[in-house]
Amino acid sequence: MLLVILFIMVLPGLKGLPTPAPSQLPSLIKKCHFSNDSCLIDSFNSFIEVFARGMPRLGFKSFDKFPLPDIPVYNCSHDRPIWMSFILRNPVFKGLENATVYRVKGFDRDPTKMIRLKYRIPRVEVEGFFYYQIKVGFFETSGSGPIKFDLQNARFTTIFKVYIEFRKEKRHLKLYSFESQLELDRMIFLLDNLFADNSDLTFAINKVLNTHWLEFWNELEPNFIPALSRMGVNRTQEFFDHFSYDDLFLRDDEQ
Repeated sequence: MLLVILFIMVLPGLKGLPTPAPSQLPSLIKKCHFSNDSCLIDSFNSFIEVFARGMPRLGFKSFDKFPLPDIPVYNCSHDRPIWMSFILRNPVFKGLENATVYRVKGFDRDPTKMIRLKYRIPRVEVEGFFYYQIKVGFFETSGSGPIKFDLQNARFTTIFKVYIEFRKEKRHLKLYSFESQLELDRMIFLLDNLFADNSDLTFAINKVLNTHWLEFWNELEPNFIPALSRMGVNRTQEFFDHFSYDDLFLRDDEQ
C-alpha cells in the first residue's frame, strides 16, 4: 500500500515546477537502479516527508487521512438466544505520513517474484463511528457513537505479486495478489456514548477493552487488514496503469 501512495503523491512535482510529461517522473525525484534496495529506502522516506499532504490542485490525494469502508467487527447469527453485532462505520486511517520504510525487496529487472515493503509507524490513529446490537434472551439493546483507537508502534509488511503486461512497447505491472500484515505493541480505545443513559457503564466497558485490548484486536484484525489491503490494491493499480515499470528506474548506463 505504502509504495503506491508514495509514488502517486510524488509524481506531479512541486508547486511552481514544470509538470513532467505523463510517462516521466519529475527530475526532483531520485531514481534508483533495479534491485538497489538501499537507494529505494532513502527515496521512499524522502517522499513521505515532502508529499504526505498531497497535491489537490493536480488531483493527487493525500495519505495523511486514508478513508476505509465500513468494517464488521463482530456479527454472529441472530438465530441464537444470545447474539451481538458490532460495526465500525466511516473509519479514517491516520498516521501514514509518519511512516519510516526500513526494508524493500523485489524491485528487480524482472519483477516476477514477491515484492515486499516493511515500514514502521509510531502511532496509527483510526477514527470513525460504531453501531452495535446485543440480544440476551428477551433483552435487546443497541447503541452508536464515535470511536477512536490508537495502534502504537505499528509495523507493517506489505506484499504483492505482479505479472508483466506490454502496452505501447513498454512494460506495465498488473497486480494479482496483495496483502498487508501488521504487528503492534499496544492498542488504546475510546468509545463515547456506548451506553447513552449510563456513563459509568460506558467508562467501565472502555476500561475492560483497554485492559484486554489484544482480544478485541483479534476480533478486529481479520476484517480490518483486508479492508486496508483492498484500498491499497486500487491505489497501486492506478499507478502501475499510468507509469511503465522501466520508467521508474535508471538505465544501466545512468548514474
